Amino acid sequence: MPRSDFATSAEYHADAERRAYDLLNGQIARIDAALDFLKLNRSKMLPSIYAGLHTQLVGLRNRAENFIVMPDCGGTTALGIMGANGCDPKITALIASVDFHANRPASIAA
Repeated sequence: MPRSDFATSAEYHADAERRAYDLLNGQIARIDAALDFLKLNRSKMLPSIYAGLHTQLVGLRNRAENFIVMPDCGGTTALGIMGANGCDPKITALIASVDFHANRPASIAA
C-alpha cells in the first residue's frame, strides 16, 4: 500500500510488520517442506550435493528466523529482500534446485 493510504506512520509500520511476519512464516514453511523433501530423496543424490543444498536451506531458514525476532519482524527490510511477489528469489531458486536433483533419473545422478 502506498504510504499516503495510511493515517499515521504507526499504521504504516504496523502493516509492514504484519506482512513481513506472514511472509517470513510462509518462507519458513516452504524451506521446511524443501528440507523434508530433500531428506526423503537423500539416497538419489551425491553426498556433496545433498550437503550443499541442506546447508544453504538451513542458512536461509535461520536468516528468516532472525528477521522474525527483530522488533518489527524486519519490517520493510524483510519485505524488500522477499521481492515484489513475497518470495525470496534465493529460496525459490534453491527449492527448484532441490526438485531438480531429487527428480533426476538414476542414470544421470550416479
